[in-house]
Amino acid sequence: MDLPPPPVLVAKDATSGPVRDRLAEPDGADVVVLYGGDQRGSMDVCGCEHRPLGSLARVEGYRRLVAREPVPVLLVNAGGFLDDGLAPDGGLRDDVRVADDHLVEGLRRGEWAVWNVGATDLPWFAANGFPAEVVSANLTGPTPVPKWRVVEVGGSRVAVTGVTGAADEITVDGWSLTDPAEAVRAALSEVPPADLVVVLAHEPGRAARPLAKLPGVDVLIEVGADPARFPPLWEGEAVWVRAAEQTTRLGELRLDLDGGRVVAATDRQIDLDAKVPSDPALARHQARARKAVEQARRASPAGTW
Repeated sequence: MDLPPPPVLVAKDATSGPVRDRLAEPDGADVVVLYGGDQRGSMDVCGCEHRPLGSLARVEGYRRLVAREPVPVLLVNAGGFLDDGLAPDGGLRDDVRVADDHLVEGLRRGEWAVWNVGATDLPWFAANGFPAEVVSANLTGPTPVPKWRVVEVGGSRVAVTGVTGAADEITVDGWSLTDPAEAVRAALSEVPPADLVVVLAHEPGRAARPLAKLPGVDVLIEVGADPARFPPLWEGEAVWVRAAEQTTRLGELRLDLDGGRVVAATDRQIDLDAKVPSDPALARHQARARKAVEQARRASPAGTW
């Protein structure tokens, strides 16, 4: 049987100029997936001396601009968004816990629809529970973690799962990882009906390619140790992209669907510099978080952070 042709893949980055020039031209995309991850407990900009990038407030500002188009928009986090710095007693440090508390609330306020639990995210969730937004196909422990989240995006049903490959970073007793590709293969046998299947992968390493090649996977979004940018790849039946380190750039994957498969994809990386408007409410939340973290640090015993 002849295989269908691979989709048309295009990379178009928007790294400078006014924000109006960074927005995509209307293209009638069936689904726009905005993606990031690797915030490491910080909602704020990266702290770079000359051109600070990132922040949840800027992500939300850009998301709102994209949502003005008549296209369905889905915002997802590929993992590594929380800090896992531990205190001498084995729990999260007070300042880390405060930062993570505020970041989780920031993800909710910013309408991040699905969050993949990376290894560094696990300590907070193990202590606080797993909300409806989180997914993981390969974390096993005393508390069940949802394998799938199905989101209605315009007229499309998008099923999202996730994995983490950083087994050596699991610091919570009673929790372990199964092989990422085998875990997603098993999860695909029970995937809910969907028009698009997305896999989020935190630090997948060499497991990324086998994940993309799994039949039934339409999109693979990875984030983690390798910050290098690469254009979208077609692997197996999936479009494979990588999120920027610390979400200094926001990924924007514009998909055309036909007959239950991706037929065209444009992957854009948007620099989140000061020319991207910050959402005022989230900017205030970030300011409160900075103040609360600083207070927690001042109250902590010397040498514990």
